[in-house]
Amino acid sequence: MPRTFPLFARKAPGFKPVSFKTAAFAGLLMLSASAAAASGIDCNKIGNAYDGLFANANDRVQAILAEFKALPGGATEQKKDAIRKRFCAVAGELVGFYKFVQALGNDCVKQGDNMTELMGVVNKQLELAQQGVKTACEQ
Repeated sequence: MPRTFPLFARKAPGFKPVSFKTAAFAGLLMLSASAAAASGIDCNKIGNAYDGLFANANDRVQAILAEFKALPGGATEQKKDAIRKRFCAVAGELVGFYKFVQALGNDCVKQGDNMTELMGVVNKQLELAQQGVKTACEQ
């Protein structure tokens, strides 16, 4: 009988347990796709190539914070929780974007590029974003 991962072995409608071999193959496939993508990175453009993603996510975070601040004093916990959940979703996206750029930058460093300035900014912003998510979203 094939070994299964406990997380994937749960009896969910329409899902079969995933064997270790299947999961390992999928992992290797993802790694090879990631390596292929990394080899095509233009390291000089990483610093501003994803500015639109960050600006959009940041604008959405600011809009959600403004909506929260505009809540009347007697706002229900349900309304506050709904706004908090939206904040957590968008802030989580922002953390993911920073981790993505961090991974690209680390690949560029491995290729010999000097990414010190970019990585300093990305690491600091990632830490701040993670702190915000931890404070607001972990219960």
